[in-house]
Amino acid sequence: MSRRRAHLLTISSDLAEALVLARMKVGVHVEAEVFDDEVAWLESSLGLKVPEPLLAWVAALRRDLADLARLTDEAQDMGMVSGYIAFARTEGAFWCARGGKRRGDLEVGRWGPGDEEPTEECAMGRFVRRFHGLVGGALSDAEREELREGLADFRAVVRKRVQEPRHVVHPKFGRGLVIREIHDGNHKLEIEFDSGRRTILARFVTEEDQPRPRAA
Repeated sequence: MSRRRAHLLTISSDLAEALVLARMKVGVHVEAEVFDDEVAWLESSLGLKVPEPLLAWVAALRRDLADLARLTDEAQDMGMVSGYIAFARTEGAFWCARGGKRRGDLEVGRWGPGDEEPTEECAMGRFVRRFHGLVGGALSDAEREELREGLADFRAVVRKRVQEPRHVVHPKFGRGLVIREIHDGNHKLEIEFDSGRRTILARFVTEEDQPRPRAA
């Protein structure tokens, strides 16, 4: 079991409202959070600081951070200049942001093959409304009340995992101590076994008090 500490992400009131509306539309009710080890992996992979408004979108809508690394690699292979993070794709173009430039809100834009720089720049809150189909149309009284309640409770955080000692069992290497979790598109564990430290896909081990998997 882990004790979890959190860093509150700084976002604008406009972005907060857009994120709550998007959560209402897609039916997301869990806490808006990402984990520090996943953010650290992404920033190391990109060589860029991920802006807090972008992390808030990932946290609020339960997006996969690994998708940002994949999309950025794809866009750069197609000619996108370095320094931008691609985080969504629509109609053959990438939505991207320049890392580490602002707090609170963020200017994002669309980039496609042949473009020198992103175009159609807008604030992150407007992107969220556009991407999730929230542009136009009035809210009902019930929706306005749900929005009001959602904004009162909404927080987007980067959660720090402080793990209690955790032991797992591998069918070949036996009992081991989990050193850290790795999220790079696959869920992996770095584990200290009697025979040494190894990195193994999480599905190949079980917690000590669970039935052991059969050897492959």
